[in-house]
Amino acid sequence: MRLTTLSGAARSALCCGALLRLAACHPSAEPKPTPPAPPLAAEPRYPPPSAPREAAPPPAGLSPESALPMATLGRLASGSPVAVVELPGSGIFTARWHFPLGTADEGATRGASEWVAQCLTERARASKQLDALGAKFVVTSDIGALRVALQARADDVDALLKIMPTLLASPSASELERARAAAVATARRRASSAAVAARAALLRELFDLPTARHPHANLLAPPDALQHAPAKDVALLARQALGASNARVVIAGDVRAHAISQPTSDAPAPWPTRGAPSPLPASEARIVLVDLPGSVRATSLCGALGRPSTDPRATIARAAWFAVEPPPPPSATWAGQRFRVGPELLAFAGETEPAALGSWAASCLRHNSPHSAEWESVRARARDASLLSLDSAAGVAESYGALVEAGLGEAHYEAERTQARDAGDAALAAALTVDLAPARRVLAVAADAGAVSAALQALGPVVIVDPARDLAVVRRLPRLVAARAE
Repeated sequence: MRLTTLSGAARSALCCGALLRLAACHPSAEPKPTPPAPPLAAEPRYPPPSAPREAAPPPAGLSPESALPMATLGRLASGSPVAVVELPGSGIFTARWHFPLGTADEGATRGASEWVAQCLTERARASKQLDALGAKFVVTSDIGALRVALQARADDVDALLKIMPTLLASPSASELERARAAAVATARRRASSAAVAARAALLRELFDLPTARHPHANLLAPPDALQHAPAKDVALLARQALGASNARVVIAGDVRAHAISQPTSDAPAPWPTRGAPSPLPASEARIVLVDLPGSVRATSLCGALGRPSTDPRATIARAAWFAVEPPPPPSATWAGQRFRVGPELLAFAGETEPAALGSWAASCLRHNSPHSAEWESVRARARDASLLSLDSAAGVAESYGALVEAGLGEAHYEAERTQARDAGDAALAAALTVDLAPARRVLAVAADAGAVSAALQALGPVVIVDPARDLAVVRRLPRLVAARAE
């Protein structure tokens, strides 16, 4: 395994913090001079596998020089390919299983991903072994994959890896039937969640097709479809997707790769992809309002479609999108996503009081034309925004998982950061003008329509949708034109 070294500033801060904590724990009457720090130029960021755990430094901190830690490729005893990232010192680990059963893979069986996720969740709740080990087990269904996240003590990794094949086996038709009612209830809760409903509306509008439904436009599982879907069809779909060879596993934390997997030099093959039609460009910005009566906050996502992840121009478009980032308050959070096929989702999310929505929304939809000095700030944010997720084993595993789902390797991560750093002003401005112009953006807001519709109408026509009815259009409101003063 390759080793990465801490930056000089990070090493100095680590040593100083350790000495101060030691002095606080052991006070003495006579203060002693601080001993000189040992030379650290050749000190590895992570010790080799033979080093004792007690001597290991904490997991990696953040610095502009940090990058995604290197992984060791291997295969688990179950046969699943795995990427192991050794982060000694924390005493815990996070493991993520990714299966090609996202909502985009359901075909005509709408809700299958959510239904299977509910089955796996209930199976885990009933597991006495999982409960005895105190592990955290979370199953989520999304556009690109069905994901299982496991977090526990590093000492329990062997025991947990032994029981995971049983917990992740594809459910039978009878097991699905027992979980049907709970899956329907979960689907209704997700539809009433402001963050989920706004994201579903954003994807539906961005991937709008004139005569069909794009597979990326089906984030929400319709409760009615779950109520009547044949369990045997969902069981067959799960059996095809949840095999050990289809799983893509990432484990990050206080573990040793050679102890939990057989090493291999070959990266797993990407999942098969299905063709999907390209969405048509729009002539103006679109505003979608998800009506949540009684909501006291407004949850918003502003998004546009970039380029496919495999397109060399994708990094330029993603970097240019940071010029669209609205100023606080509230602080915008990155909400983009890669897909196995088709363009990336570029998006920012924010939550405001209804009275403050108008100004935040207007900043999302305005025409952006940064000058030269501002582009430097855009490049810095685009280059280093992804580092914020690398401060924990869970964040490292999630970052790797996003690459794995898109069929990309770890080298792609650092290559993107380099391209963002070196992007020229002209290339960024062209992407902002062509790919990410206001006419190509969508603003999706989940809020009480009665409280925010007028503010949104001042920016353009508004479409109000009902999340309980698969985002069916309820009303179309025209743009409000301010009356001219006499």
